[in-house]
Amino acid sequence: MAGNIRPSGDGYLVGTFTTAEAISRGQFVYLSDDNALSVADATTHPVIGVALEDAASGAACTVVRGYCFALAGEAVAVSATVSELIVGADGRAEVADADFATTAGFVVGQALGDAAADGDLFPIFCQPFTSTNDYS
Repeated sequence: MAGNIRPSGDGYLVGTFTTAEAISRGQFVYLSDDNALSVADATTHPVIGVALEDAASGAACTVVRGYCFALAGEAVAVSATVSELIVGADGRAEVADADFATTAGFVVGQALGDAAADGDLFPIFCQPFTSTNDYS
């Protein structure tokens, strides 16, 4: 099941892919070997989106870009200066440094709401592929 990409009912790009490992709802994912989904981390590029559901290794998993919910890797409090997100450990969303000087990853979206703690699902707008080098 490689890629059956289609627009979802609300207009965001969605694809269904086979997983290379277990994936949890809200994790950022990328296509690894043989176009299978794997959990992203700070060094993985390009991220293709966020998993919409839990999936075991070898199972189908739907991925979305646009408005969705992501797993937080830390508390996130959105403000006028804090909204850009990067992929942290275990495919979770973390706030990018304000000046991007110490950010190892890539901006993958914008926080739309707060996350109280690591592991919370919170609303984001996922738009991967933006390099932090664009902001330096």
